[in-house]
Amino acid sequence: MASTSDQSRPFDILQWRDDVSSTVRARNSPDRLAGRRKHTRPIRRPSRYLADVSANPQKHQPSRSGIRTRKRKLKMEQDEHYGPPTIPKLEKRGRGRPRKSEQQYRASPEDKAKVDKAADLYWKLDDIPHAVIPSSLEASYEAEIEDTPNKSRRGPRHIDYQHNLPYPPHRLPTLKQIVDSVLKKAAWNHKRGAHERQWGATVDLLLEEFTLWPREVEMKALNVENCTVDIEALRTKINSGQILSYKAESVAPRSDDGSDVPSQSVSKMVDWTLALDPDNEDEDIIDTAFNTMNCGECSLNQSSSYIRKSALFTDFELKKPHPGSDPGVQLALWESGALLKKRWHGWDTSLPMPGVFVDGYVWHWCLFVAVGKGLVMLGPFLMGTTETVVGIWQIIYRLNILVNWGTTTYKQWLRDNVMTWARRRVAITEGRKS
Repeated sequence: MASTSDQSRPFDILQWRDDVSSTVRARNSPDRLAGRRKHTRPIRRPSRYLADVSANPQKHQPSRSGIRTRKRKLKMEQDEHYGPPTIPKLEKRGRGRPRKSEQQYRASPEDKAKVDKAADLYWKLDDIPHAVIPSSLEASYEAEIEDTPNKSRRGPRHIDYQHNLPYPPHRLPTLKQIVDSVLKKAAWNHKRGAHERQWGATVDLLLEEFTLWPREVEMKALNVENCTVDIEALRTKINSGQILSYKAESVAPRSDDGSDVPSQSVSKMVDWTLALDPDNEDEDIIDTAFNTMNCGECSLNQSSSYIRKSALFTDFELKKPHPGSDPGVQLALWESGALLKKRWHGWDTSLPMPGVFVDGYVWHWCLFVAVGKGLVMLGPFLMGTTETVVGIWQIIYRLNILVNWGTTTYKQWLRDNVMTWARRRVAITEGRKS
């Protein structure tokens, strides 16, 4: 135990430095280092060590075993924190290969091309600017706020306006009136708990406006709530609680005892759609091609009603706000019929099929892509809301993207597939007559 005089003595840093230096010198003395193994190197001074590293960099690289040890320790630390990863083990058979059903799906080049086309439209609909209201309307909205008592009405913010938006300048005043009307109708519908047909009035106002904009091809907004998938071969089948899609002339499913399993056809319809109407020349060719076909096949879409000569490119399904409602299911059944129609005639299925479903205030958009033998829905993604002014302008911006896609990309697909198919049928019929 140290004496009282030693405890009261102040700490001498110089003496402490000398003691440490003597200890280091004794540790590295030649007599002590002589008994070490050959691969053990004495502690070098910093200047000598740095000079040796610069002269022989490969000599001081960490060994592969050291790297593996550090990776293993890092993995153990991660597993201890997050838990070990759960990787399902595949049952192997034969020569050690996994079962076919358990192998990872590898997309074919055709499926990759379909996904790429869907991705192009997806990024256009997803990557929209934050400001979607034309700047020329800012003064009108500000004046309306000034006229309200105590400025109680909240309007768009300054950051919600932007120049050079893709709207016809001469239609902007009318477009603003439509936005105000949709805002009032949606608020009334929500307050009264209106039926989905009443909500359809808000959709009608927006879609009809786009039919009046100048375009190279005639476009229609059609109410198709009474048009079903009335062609039996294009209907989706429900069998034992499972939804199957196959043609009517295919083999019917059978149960274990060999008897036929009863199936129920699903002929669901949607509420609204955007469609392209052929011009007079193309319509004559289509009529001539229809004359060579059965009555049930005379249609450009999955329905043989009054819309059979219209090429549908975006479909809309409406539901009033309800916890158990899912408009996406009904829309998927409708798009399944469109896919079977394309496959029936051998038309290209690489283009995505856009769909919009309206659930009260909220609008969502999605893309249906034919991958393999099935139909995949990408979405739903938020399109906008009719509860606010900015939300309605977001819907208008995305609707304009869908309309531009339909009047350009889908129009080219229509000419390359449907019109080519119709001209081929007409040529075959005329060749037989001659």
